Amino acid sequence: MIIYSLQLHFLTFSRYLHTDYVLVKTLFATALLCLVISYDIACQWHKKLGERMKIFPPEEGLSHSIQHIRYLVPKFHLPAHVKACNLAFSFNLTRGVGRTDGEAPERGWANINPAAQSTNEMGPGSRRDTLDDHFGDWNWKKIIYLFHTYAFLCICSLTLNLLRIHANEKDPRCGANAK
Repeated sequence: MIIYSLQLHFLTFSRYLHTDYVLVKTLFATALLCLVISYDIACQWHKKLGERMKIFPPEEGLSHSIQHIRYLVPKFHLPAHVKACNLAFSFNLTRGVGRTDGEAPERGWANINPAAQSTNEMGPGSRRDTLDDHFGDWNWKKIIYLFHTYAFLCICSLTLNLLRIHANEKDPRCGANAK
């Protein structure tokens, strides 16, 4: 009977073990004050997180500088949750997150899916090297296109402001007296 109890306790804690480990290793020795965590099942995962963190050595635990942690469910996944989750874990109803959708980490999977067939036949080392190369390429492209995207948005903003000035319209962001 004790063995069953231990197994049940282990199963309860091991369900989220990998996610907990990634969180601990990612946030180890950080100097954050506030943290927003976006996870598909944050509404369930955050429960008893403090208890699960006790299995990690204290020196490797979460940073003590973090004063506030907010758990949110990405916008694409939120409609599949119950109404209580929609209200408590919504990006739309959370101050300080801007117009984030929380899905950014998953966008890279569409790019990596074509590599699945070729890596399926590889050994573990070759598979890891190939996936590292693909993710490195994806990150490089994001960095390169970030400049182009930012430059395009700046040009669009300047163009709209020049058109507004030319049309002698008032800028709604500056109050009633601004032109």
